[in-house]
Amino acid sequence: MGGVMVIPAWLASRDSTDTKMVAVCDHSGLVHHKLNNNKTVQYTEIETSLENEYKNNLEAKGFFAIVIIPTDVKESSQIDVYGIKQINIDVKENINWQVNQILEKDKLKAIYAEANIPDLEQRIADTKTRVKVNTYKVGKETSKTGEPQAEASSTEATMVIAYATGFIIYMFIFMYGGMVMRGVVEEKQNRIVEVIISSVKPVQLMMGKIIGLVAVGLTQVGVWIILLSIISSSLPSSNILTAVLSVEMGPVVIGFILYFILGYLLYSSLMAAIASAVDSQEDMQQFMLPVVLPLIIAIMILMNIIKEPDGALAIWTSYIPFLSPVTMMARIPSGIEWYDWAISLSLLILTTLGCIWVAAKIYRTGILMYGKKPSWKEIGKWLKYKG
Repeated sequence: MGGVMVIPAWLASRDSTDTKMVAVCDHSGLVHHKLNNNKTVQYTEIETSLENEYKNNLEAKGFFAIVIIPTDVKESSQIDVYGIKQINIDVKENINWQVNQILEKDKLKAIYAEANIPDLEQRIADTKTRVKVNTYKVGKETSKTGEPQAEASSTEATMVIAYATGFIIYMFIFMYGGMVMRGVVEEKQNRIVEVIISSVKPVQLMMGKIIGLVAVGLTQVGVWIILLSIISSSLPSSNILTAVLSVEMGPVVIGFILYFILGYLLYSSLMAAIASAVDSQEDMQQFMLPVVLPLIIAIMILMNIIKEPDGALAIWTSYIPFLSPVTMMARIPSGIEWYDWAISLSLLILTTLGCIWVAAKIYRTGILMYGKKPSWKEIGKWLKYKG
């Protein structure tokens, strides 16, 4: 369960830590001792007379690849890289970028010498400029002078808040949904559930578990909000704090609470239904993937939505109930219209109620079924049972 929760995000952000050893045979003499090592590639220069020996025995020599830099590299603008396997993009881009920089500097040095202008290199370097881009959000109201009112905004802070809130909802749904599943399976394995349902209805037992855990989640979120408010109010003014405060946090907090509650109710009810239909946690894996797949897709497309919160992908996925608890949080910090709220929440509420109804039907029958792992077809039949 924990693996399904964190593996997609981990794979999306994981960098390879495998360092490739690369030999360099420089016939031009231009690259001599100028290639810098990093965590991706480590370079070792060899004598040009040993080119064929290394090229034919790369693996035996302990190298992943060899770079051959010809004598006429400045005129041809080409180098050759031979590897024991397909050269991956990180290695190729590192070699390409570093050699390009070395050759450009050499060519510029020759131009400086020909021009014979004092301090030409420094004067050209001084022309490089980094422009700071200030962003403002224009409101619908106008000032007394008739000009539209604009407030300072921060693209970076908006992106960070959008990703953080979406990812936290993703984590919370898996974490608390997993608690519901484990609780149901343990009670079923220990036969405790047979005693409990003599006093309460199965549906009441299921909803009691779900609502109890959502209350715990909201309490945790409330504590975080209070602590963050206290910390932010006590911190001295800074660029980071100003950037965060430039985001309209009211809709973000409201949206987070609503989409967390509804998303949790939707997924945890389905997870409880799955847990009731099996006898062990191992059997749950057969049914888990179809249920949590939309949530995994949502976290994978989250960054694309943050980059373009008003694009077609963002709009349509924020209306799909199984995706909206995560994808809608990517749009809210950037500002959305009232009808986006209305459509998304209406569809999510209706779908959540439908999923709770379906889960209750499955839970009522499955919680007392032992000794047989049901198929999807059999679970479908449980929905038709009356009573």
